[in-house]
Amino acid sequence: MNSNIDHDAFIKKSQSLKLANQVEEFLQSKALTEPTQIPFGQSSFRQGVSNDWNQSPLKKATAQDAMRQIMTNSIQEDRVKKSNYNKSPVAVISQNARIDFNRSARAKAFKAGLKVFIGICKKVNHGQTEFAIKNDGNEHVCKLCKKEIAAEWNLKRKVGKV
Repeated sequence: MNSNIDHDAFIKKSQSLKLANQVEEFLQSKALTEPTQIPFGQSSFRQGVSNDWNQSPLKKATAQDAMRQIMTNSIQEDRVKKSNYNKSPVAVISQNARIDFNRSARAKAFKAGLKVFIGICKKVNHGQTEFAIKNDGNEHVCKLCKKEIAAEWNLKRKVGKV
């Protein structure tokens, strides 16, 4: 049975101390100083450099990096466009005025042969947005509400409740 005194950790610790003393003696004999140590868990090239590896001065840009940057920017621009999606704030109006406005706008668009029109959604955060015309021009639905409903149904299907 081994005791704690025989444990490798104590042996290696003593070896480490001996080596550190030898390094100190060598540096003093050559009139040198020990270089500054980098803190544990860090590297020298990260100091003063942003956290993004792609912007590091040590990394050379490749064609794939350029393409990745182009695609990332493109997706970000597209997301901004989709998030705005014809939304504009509307002054609060009565329920009947909103319904009359949407019906007249739907009728004008349907007569013009369009499948969409700009109306006022009953959800306040949607505001003035695009509506889709359904059932031969007799009904309409806000496109943002339609997306939300579709997302809920897809979630229910995945869970298996439908």
